[in-house]
Amino acid sequence: MVDARPLLFINALALMLMVTAGFASIHQDTSVVEEVTAEPEAPNVILADTAAEPENSPPPPDTPSIETVNITPPPAEGRVRNLPDVEPFTIPPMPDASEAVALAEPESTQEPKPVAQPEPTTASLVLRSNVIGDTVTINGRDYGATRLDLELAPGTYDVTISKAGFKPWSQTIAMKAGQTKTLVGRLKAYTTVNFREGIWIGGVKTGDGTYQDSEGLYEGHFVDGDFHGQGTLRRANGDILTGEWSEGQLNGHGSLTTADGMLYVGGFRDGEFHGQGSLTYPDGRHYEGEFSNGDFHGAGAEVFADGKKYEGGYIDGKFHGEGLLRNPNGSSIEATFKHGEPYGQVRLTTAAGEVFTARTTEPGVCYREKSYRATQCPPLEGW
Repeated sequence: MVDARPLLFINALALMLMVTAGFASIHQDTSVVEEVTAEPEAPNVILADTAAEPENSPPPPDTPSIETVNITPPPAEGRVRNLPDVEPFTIPPMPDASEAVALAEPESTQEPKPVAQPEPTTASLVLRSNVIGDTVTINGRDYGATRLDLELAPGTYDVTISKAGFKPWSQTIAMKAGQTKTLVGRLKAYTTVNFREGIWIGGVKTGDGTYQDSEGLYEGHFVDGDFHGQGTLRRANGDILTGEWSEGQLNGHGSLTTADGMLYVGGFRDGEFHGQGSLTYPDGRHYEGEFSNGDFHGAGAEVFADGKKYEGGYIDGKFHGEGLLRNPNGSSIEATFKHGEPYGQVRLTTAAGEVFTARTTEPGVCYREKSYRATQCPPLEGW
């Protein structure tokens, strides 16, 4: 489509020049009309200053004589006549410099010639992976962690992306000058902890798996290389420990079975019996009650291999506090015990059911029940 604005601008300029010329012509015609249309209505006026020259002086040669001229001013109205009729017009706005240049210079339809580019000398390699904190090696050289955008010389490259706890990802590629390649390494995590011959396979130390060395085999959960969680340790000597582990030791509920037949089931702290538990010895001795640091401690009940039974308090594995010791024949000793022995007043019951009281401060002296008469103490095991 042709832009008509240049033509309008030129036409407006030409019209302005014509109007200007017309006004000039009208002004000239008006002067002529004023001179030829004047009528003698005013008195005569002498246009010469006769007082400036002496009387009787002859006129200069070749000089016309001064005559009287009647000049009458034109009427107030109609001094200019026969003016042409001029219609009003509107001057279009001037275009600014940028539009003027654009209008003056038509757009070129010819496409610019492409600029020659230099031949590429390198190749671009983009590396990404599915993990954070990985390590990239290319032909044995460490390039750090992904994300990586590299410029390499043309050639063949062995690319490896690795991370502890994951199986390394590798690929061999050939790169040409000007070529761009994107590689995304998909690393798969090791899911099983496996310690063999002093090596954590795959570098994995947390999770479920096995640990084997010269002292035995552990199967269970690990945290940072320590037995932690539910697991079982089979020692080389035949002992088996199972339960809740923390920092490499049984902590919490668990069990111990020794090679010679001892069985403990109960609480542990740092690998020792602690809290409520039950312990059975190979000879049949059995204790059930409270433990502290591996010893009977607190309230408990014990059955000895010979059939004797004790119920009461313990400290450091010995009777301590109020307790009752029963013999297999039915006799018993009820007393306050101190470090394994009766202390103070004691109540003795024979196998036949007779009841005596005694004091540890009076050895061999007893008193029958409801009697203040001293008598010989009956023979009782443990007294």
